[in-house]
Amino acid sequence: MIDGPVGNVKDFGALGDGTNQTAAIQAAVNAICAANGVLLFPPGDYRISAPITFPNTSFRIVGSGPTATSIAQVVGGSAINLFNFANVNGPSTFVEAMTFSGPAPGSYGGAGIAFSASNGTCIQDCWFTGLATGVLKPSNASFIRIMNCTFEFCFDSIAFDTSIECIVDNTTFYRNVNDYVLTGFSPSSIFSNSTHIETVTRCIFLNGVKDAIIENVTCWQDATSNIPVIIELANICQRNIIRNIKTLNFGSKLIVMNASASNNNNLFDGLFFNITGTPPAGTGANAIEIGATNQNNVFSNFNFSGLTVAIVDAAGSNTFKNGIVNNSGTAGIRVQNSTDSEFIGITLVNNLANWDTNGTVDTVWVADITGTLGGLTPTRIGTLGAGQYGRLFYGTAVPTTLAYLLGDRVLNINPVVGQPKAWVCTVAGTPGTWVSEGNL
Repeated sequence: MIDGPVGNVKDFGALGDGTNQTAAIQAAVNAICAANGVLLFPPGDYRISAPITFPNTSFRIVGSGPTATSIAQVVGGSAINLFNFANVNGPSTFVEAMTFSGPAPGSYGGAGIAFSASNGTCIQDCWFTGLATGVLKPSNASFIRIMNCTFEFCFDSIAFDTSIECIVDNTTFYRNVNDYVLTGFSPSSIFSNSTHIETVTRCIFLNGVKDAIIENVTCWQDATSNIPVIIELANICQRNIIRNIKTLNFGSKLIVMNASASNNNNLFDGLFFNITGTPPAGTGANAIEIGATNQNNVFSNFNFSGLTVAIVDAAGSNTFKNGIVNNSGTAGIRVQNSTDSEFIGITLVNNLANWDTNGTVDTVWVADITGTLGGLTPTRIGTLGAGQYGRLFYGTAVPTTLAYLLGDRVLNINPVVGQPKAWVCTVAGTPGTWVSEGNL
């Protein structure tokens, strides 16, 4: 319970005049926060030369607004974490309405707020600028809330490791190197309603993240930006839901799954990626780029326009459904050394080529495609039925390679009167036993 005294840092000697206030602020924290109180920071520039540490109690830190109250490192000296919550591991705590900044423009400080095994802190209406990390949670923290905050000119804005039921909502990012850096198991954590402007390297970086939700993300780059990646899945990210992602203007890759990373069973829904004009040289400009071993991911309800290649699938067994691919400069969809991926309900229009096949591809499953399949050259193209049954393939003769199941059907796509209209597999095998359905 936060039912202790209400105190003012100026009552403990803090001046807020841009000089070193470390001792006065720490004295105020020791007196007010330790008593479950509310500590007020009036307008001012509060400089510190050592981290402010906090007791393991419930308390509330309240500034006068992010444009009025500033907590900053003194100029010179080693980088420090401004507020250190390493000792706060259980009670509810609040930090509100202030700015955390590095020592000077153009140089990074430490972290604005650093956690350890913290549990139950809410940060709201704060500004983080010129820091190595805005909010840093090394490991094992839970129930962290970051709401209505802005991060600018930081190296990593928010860095979470093993986030359990954390929420980041309504955040704005401006010209940071990386906006989100998320590592480790993140059950029931939600990262929503974020705006990313002119990010330098990555808006969202996921490494080993599982069971998280990332939603309602808008990214905007100016005409000279060349951001490499919007969302990158580095290694073993599984069962995440990523939805309603909108990117405007320039960005080389919207979704990247690194090769040999085993990012499986993720759901992506509602992806919009549009480049107006000509992409910067060397960007690649791909909306979805899937490296080897990333499987069983679903991408649905997407709209991609003005890219080099909209979708590059080099893994297989992924599903792409209900989307539009428009005005790609090289190919709309590239199936690259992959097999058993499924493309359903996709409209391909105004692309230089709708498809291309790079490498050895056994099987591609297609259904309800608007646009030609020219350039798609796997060993076989088919349409999945109900589960493993009712599979339909397209060809000009009885198969001679690959495995087939009982009841599989090959439709003759070059029919001639007096020749079979289709063939049916009566004995499963490689390639199985086939019987003609009858001549035309």
